[in-house]
Amino acid sequence: MRSLLIITLMLFPLLILAQEKNEAVADVTPRPKGKITGRVMGDDGQPMEGASVSVGAIGNKSLSGWHQVTADDEGNFVIENLPPTAYTVQAGSTAFVLPVVSTENKYYHLGDTVNFTLVKGGVITGQVTNAQGEPVIAAPIGIIRVRDAEGRKVSEQGWFSRPRKTDDRGMYRVFGLPAGRYLVLAGGKRAYSWGPQNSYDTDTASYYPAGSRDSATEVAVSLGEEINGINIRYRGEKGYSISGKVLGGPTENLLAFGGISVALQSHPGHSPEMYTFVGLTDPTRSFSFYGVADGEYDLVANAGGGWGVEEKDSFFSTPRRIVIKGGSVANIELRLSPTSSVEGKVELAVKQEKEVKTECKSARTSIPEELVIGLRRDNGGKDDELRPQNEMPVDAPNEKGEFKLKYLEAGHYHPNIVLPDETWYVKSIFIKAPAPKSPIEKIPAVTDAGKQGISLKAGEKLKDVTITVTDGAAGVSGKITGEKNQALPPRLRVHLLPADKEVAEDLLRYSEVKTKADGAFAFTNLAPGKYWLLLRNVDESEAEEKPAPPAAWDAKLRQQLRREAEAANNLVDLKACQRVNDYVLKLK
Repeated sequence: MRSLLIITLMLFPLLILAQEKNEAVADVTPRPKGKITGRVMGDDGQPMEGASVSVGAIGNKSLSGWHQVTADDEGNFVIENLPPTAYTVQAGSTAFVLPVVSTENKYYHLGDTVNFTLVKGGVITGQVTNAQGEPVIAAPIGIIRVRDAEGRKVSEQGWFSRPRKTDDRGMYRVFGLPAGRYLVLAGGKRAYSWGPQNSYDTDTASYYPAGSRDSATEVAVSLGEEINGINIRYRGEKGYSISGKVLGGPTENLLAFGGISVALQSHPGHSPEMYTFVGLTDPTRSFSFYGVADGEYDLVANAGGGWGVEEKDSFFSTPRRIVIKGGSVANIELRLSPTSSVEGKVELAVKQEKEVKTECKSARTSIPEELVIGLRRDNGGKDDELRPQNEMPVDAPNEKGEFKLKYLEAGHYHPNIVLPDETWYVKSIFIKAPAPKSPIEKIPAVTDAGKQGISLKAGEKLKDVTITVTDGAAGVSGKITGEKNQALPPRLRVHLLPADKEVAEDLLRYSEVKTKADGAFAFTNLAPGKYWLLLRNVDESEAEEKPAPPAAWDAKLRQQLRREAEAANNLVDLKACQRVNDYVLKLK
């Protein structure tokens, strides 16, 4: 009897992960290759001949995953012989940019047509002179976008598409800028500038009009606009140095890891100011920065990061806070810790043909390779400002549904699954612990990652994650309306919450979206069920291109949302495959 109980308990995790009896896992069949096509046009309606178009395969960090073509004289492009997976597609041309800068990736699949409209970017020109009014020649020019066209703070971007230097008159001209507000600086070592050292590298940067970053004046630029007279008085002040060494990390040849890089980032949360590399043959693993101005900085070291044909572990260091005030800092130690990984499998649980409604059927057959599996870091509501290379890790499963997210730092994460069409929704995400080594060991629990998220320790290799995706998804879209002659606030967010108490803790049932300028909103890929809709203002401190963590991640905020949503009682009951397209949410 006791043996039977043990066997039953050992099988319990597998029973939780089992599919319903009326479902069947999709078969694995050979996948034919295909193509992605499109067109690049100018805002004047003319084709952009010669525009560059690049396609990147999700999860492929080797150069073989990138494909680049040039648009023909009609602006058309075709990228062929692509294996089935999810892709990002980007387009650009000299002096021309996309109308809106976005940090959110949109994913495409074989057979998709992608059209782009490029507009002429803004221009900033000026002259750099010294204290005597003489031109400063061949000084590097830096451009940092700090706000969007409406003046809202954005995730900083250094516009470094090509080196910019002053000419023999001290004049400079920077073009192809998206709309926004910029800081303009001369001298100093640029974060993304490589090559031999020049005479300005050890100087502190001079920001427009004639000071440090703290006293800099922002320059507003619109699309197609040329801003003249942004003249900089070059101070020519020598900066201080930061030096130290990197400890731990890979013990083999650093060349296999691409070396060790160290990033110097202004605190708090600015873009990287400088990068340096540890010498591949330097046994001390020393690093140095020069031309550093007074201020607070964060130092982060990185070895690996996933590039290359051969898979290697990668390493990050804990950010080290450095304060420069009237002198150099030496003997800094950055200790590398191994990154973690998460791997598992996606199961497409499709219902039997007789149970599938016509409106549930997609125009195309989806396969596991077309999903995008990601993790978003949860920092307890705090802005993750310490990581210069903070990007959400993503991967696309193979033909067997297997995926692996690599190069993760220790921390708490929530799954982020992007589905290929609106007929599917994520049913569950479970993590199965390793099987016990003997019958008398404690039976491992199954973690519901859809509710709890995923916690990783440094160097942890988490396996056996099962993501179950099924068809029959619902959706709701609509518009925000106000009272007569009432203008909508510029930034609103709609929260979607499950109304049924039995799924109140299932974070897969929560979602939130920002409304468009006309008040429109849409939720897709929803599990059937009852939901509340709740309207809230977006906090003014929130960066437009870096949204705050979902409120539902925080248990206290989640309960507050539920109380507000229940009181508002904007209820929608969604059946399988149902699409509610005209929901009206009134602004109060």
